[in-house]
Amino acid sequence: MLTISPSTAECERGFSRMNLIKTDKRTYRHYDSLASLVRISCDGPKLKDFNPGNAIRKWFDSAKGTRHTSGHKLTGQRPKKLAAIEISDSDTD
Repeated sequence: MLTISPSTAECERGFSRMNLIKTDKRTYRHYDSLASLVRISCDGPKLKDFNPGNAIRKWFDSAKGTRHTSGHKLTGQRPKKLAAIEISDSDTD
């Protein structure tokens, strides 16, 4: 009978990748998002070999409406609290 000894090396690599992905500045609300990123990091192609064209096309075509690829456009006047503030030379010193 042939057996394979279980190793923790693969688990340790997975946790290392997860710790690189999940930082204090990048939090994830859903487990599925983090699990997908860890899976891509471990099993996916290297970044230099990845061609994002197909993924972008799928994202663009999957929208129910239109994608805002040029950003959102503001209509009308800006609210007063977002108006530009003039800074005099004495304020910058």
